[in-house]
Amino acid sequence: MSVLGFFMTPDGDVLPFGEWVESVDRDNRCQLHDTSFEDDVSNSEEFLALNLPYNKKTNIMLQAPVFTQYGVAMGFNNTFCVDEGYFFNLFVPCELTQDQNESFQVLYPELCIFDHFMVDRVSYSSVLEFYEERGIQCNSSGNCSKTFSKKMFVKEK
Repeated sequence: MSVLGFFMTPDGDVLPFGEWVESVDRDNRCQLHDTSFEDDVSNSEEFLALNLPYNKKTNIMLQAPVFTQYGVAMGFNNTFCVDEGYFFNLFVPCELTQDQNESFQVLYPELCIFDHFMVDRVSYSSVLEFYEERGIQCNSSGNCSKTFSKKMFVKEK
């Protein structure tokens, strides 16, 4: 199973949300970005502690650039059809914290499956290009307990 996205605090905590499926059921809250974010993240201790200007009536992808001003990073799996490739949109603050940098190191194997990678509405040829630009290591040695404990993104067979 793949998730629809993740929310990363300035402390590097990664909160995944939603469930990606190729044939979306619009009545299933966990298969939509907005409602799954609302259900999985917006009431979490980590999110509430940040006092972000969140409005559940506004599309979460439109709010992501505002959240980056508070030091938050957000990623969205925007794959619609596997045959067209895997799409990912990432919104990041101007400067990543050391904890975020370490979390992105751990996330690399997850993010490198995407064929199309955009960061703050800028297209990159690969996640590796973005990592190199930001000076993020591609591998993590050791265990980063601040991140998820399950695989977040997988390619369908």
